[in-house]
Amino acid sequence: MGIFVFFEKNYFWKEACLVFLTYSTKFILIAILYYFIIFPFVLGISTLLLGPLGVTVAVIHSVLHVNCYANKTTRLASARHGLQIFNKLMQNSDDRHRMTLGLVNWNIRKDQWRGTHWSRRLPSMLCRFVRVWVSSTAQFLLSLVPIVGIILVSQLNVANRGYDYAEIFLELQMPNAIQNGMAYYEEFGKNAIFGQVAGILESIPILSGLLITTNYVARALWFQDDLISAMSSN
Repeated sequence: MGIFVFFEKNYFWKEACLVFLTYSTKFILIAILYYFIIFPFVLGISTLLLGPLGVTVAVIHSVLHVNCYANKTTRLASARHGLQIFNKLMQNSDDRHRMTLGLVNWNIRKDQWRGTHWSRRLPSMLCRFVRVWVSSTAQFLLSLVPIVGIILVSQLNVANRGYDYAEIFLELQMPNAIQNGMAYYEEFGKNAIFGQVAGILESIPILSGLLITTNYVARALWFQDDLISAMSSN
């Protein structure tokens, strides 16, 4: 849906260019680091398992691996463009929808730790750091398995991927749930479904730099429909 609306409406090109520029920059930087640090290990594993064919597999695997990291960092850096896309959808919707959407509370959440003493923050921060580090390390090691590892890691992260696209909208829709960390679980099914589709589109290197924008268009449309439904039921 996002792809069709993107090309039909023709007013998201500014955001698309900015997102693609972000993606391209990150892809190049990550590729350089990957070539010198990780590629030798990938090449060694691939040639050990597949012989001469391992060289070709290692190159394909490396491009896909770099693309995954470029996609992740681009999503994190481009959330504000999701709101700009939604604003354009709202500005170009019909009057009834515009009036409905005008009732939205646009207050972005404040830092939930603001005003809390560091001694109270530290245990939670350490636990979260350890959890993220263990998960990231395990997924990184799994992703080194030629081709198959990339696919498995992508499947493990469908909900996280969907949440990356949704978080900026959920901050508007359910700020309290975002603040107490429950939004991820309350919207888990939706995020997993959206993340599955988004992951398929993002799996195409280079072109994914454009498709990230179409994913944001799709998520903005979903958010718009949720708001209209919520207001209509009141």
